[in-house]
Amino acid sequence: MDLDNIETLFGSIEMANIIDKFCDRTPESIANLRNSMITLIYKTLELTTRFYNPSIELNNRLKRCVYHRFLLGLLDTKKMFSGKGKPAPEYSFITFNYDLALDQALFLHQAKIDYCLSDKIQEGCFPLLKLHGSMNWGTCQECGRTIPIEFNHMSPITLGREDFRLYDIGSELDEHRCPSCDKPLKEPPVLVPPTWNKTKYNGALSNVWKKAAQELATAENIFVIGYSLPETDSFFRYLFALGTESDLSPEKDTSQNVSMVVWMRPERG
Repeated sequence: MDLDNIETLFGSIEMANIIDKFCDRTPESIANLRNSMITLIYKTLELTTRFYNPSIELNNRLKRCVYHRFLLGLLDTKKMFSGKGKPAPEYSFITFNYDLALDQALFLHQAKIDYCLSDKIQEGCFPLLKLHGSMNWGTCQECGRTIPIEFNHMSPITLGREDFRLYDIGSELDEHRCPSCDKPLKEPPVLVPPTWNKTKYNGALSNVWKKAAQELATAENIFVIGYSLPETDSFFRYLFALGTESDLSPEKDTSQNVSMVVWMRPERG
């Protein structure tokens, strides 16, 4: 195994947690190792993902670096609704990223987000389907539900600078409460490794995966950005193959105007 690859390392620790075998470690030690791995990931994202303050005028060089906002500028979120009956977004987003860059870009464009963690459809919201979880998703200590924290409930860290902000939402999940039972959320965030075995997370993320399959089946256009179907994640190969199996295609049915952006982690370089 290529243990210099963090995805391979995370996946191997996840497998060790399932079979209770990782060198001479005890099951408790393996579970702690898994939590430490998740902590490493979300702490790194918290300290390195800079969110530019929208109230500060940025120079042109910095504006060009805000790729997620540039993407939504191309899509024009104000025109991304079908206009037939109740507003329904013409775009949905599928991503494997744990970070909040796309989430914030949609928030700044005043586009309402539905993470589709429940089977209830939120009308007028853009599906943002994070197949591997997100650093702003916590687990209720009482009912075990996966609870997302929205941007308007996050407190930014400025570090004495006005041009950018940091968000340490993964570290402060226990300061937020479940809307159903009013119990605090627990750490770590819900992050899923890119491995074939995701059955452990079936209860928390099954609705997200189902919605992703539905979006793949009904999409007239699919745009893939920065993704190459890694061998470690055969799960998505099956999801993509089964989800895209449908009678709908641009040649067969042009009455629908549905597009989907698959926004995944950029390749190196």
